[in-house]
Parts: sequence; structure tokens; C-alpha cells
Amino acid sequence: TNNLSTKPATGQFYKLTPPPLVGNNLGVLAISSPTEQCGIGNTSPVTLVVRNFGTNVQTSIPLNYSINGGFPVSQTFTSNLAQGDTASFTFTTAGNFPATTTTPYTVTGWVALPGDQFTLNDTLNRSVTKYVSPLPPVAFSGFTGANLNSTTQGWDEANGIIPVVGSGNWTSNT
Repeated sequence: TNNLSTKPATGQFYKLTPPPLVGNNLGVLAISSPTEQCGIGNTSPVTLVVRNFGTNVQTSIPLNYSINGGFPVSQTFTSNLAQGDTASFTFTTAGNFPATTTTPYTVTGWVALPGDQFTLNDTLNRSVTKYVSPLPPVAFSGFTGANLNSTTQGWDEANGIIPVVGSGNWTSNT
């Protein structure tokens, strides 16, 4: 069967046809950076992994990315890419991930080779979620030993729990 949206009947199989072997055929295999992580900053490098599926050696390869369908960032990969070769390319313009809450982003990467004879493998999307800590950094300025909640919102002194070492009381080093 050629219909991938339905399960084949018993005894049937899927017929998968590889892309045609043509002279000019570049594709994006992966978006290897950014990755889904807590440490992603407001800006993060964007890296595409591209492959030459065609028979012609490619040079001056136009690559692009966008975030959430925004303004595309374009740059040219200038190394030689022979038939079957893959290469990683990191854009000099980092991606912008400014959210201060846990936010999903769609990173889209694509090749724009003039004369590409098979364009179904040119574009790839990757969902990246920026995880942000729910608590702000703690600044102990103004802390007296008994006013942590009033100086740093959302933080409280430990009540009734005394560590093994020390007295367990808050102290100020001012």
C-alpha cells in the first residue's frame, strides 16, 4: 500500500520510495541546537545539520532559520559538500528566546539551494521549550536574620528544622 495514514492489512507492506537521485538535492537532517533545556538563555546558537542527497558537489549553500515564523536569519555555508556528505553549520546570529516563563518555540531551518530538484527534504521544524526557574535569584541585602520573607519575596526561614552542624539560626554577615 502507498497510504501511510492507514495500517496495512495482514500480508501487505508499505512501499517506501527514496528520493530520486538527482544532481541538486540538499536537505536539512536535524536542528541540533538549541536543545530543550533549563540553561537556554535569552539568546542561543542555532545549528543545522545538512546533507547533500544529490550527485553534484555543492558550495555556497544558502541556509536559513526562523523562530515561531518570525523574520528569517540567512547565511551562506561556503564549504564543499560532496554527494552523501553531511555538515553542521552554526549561524553567527544567535536565536532569540526572550521569555521569562516556560515557553515553547518552533525553530524552522531550511536550505534554499537554487535549482534544488527535490524540495521535500529542504525544511525541518523543531520544538524547543525554554524552561525558566520559578524563583528569582536571592539577594540577601537588608536581611537581619528574621526578615527573609520581607526582603526576598517567596522565601521563608526554616521553622523547627535544625541542621546537624551549627545552630540552624539565620545570621547576617553585615
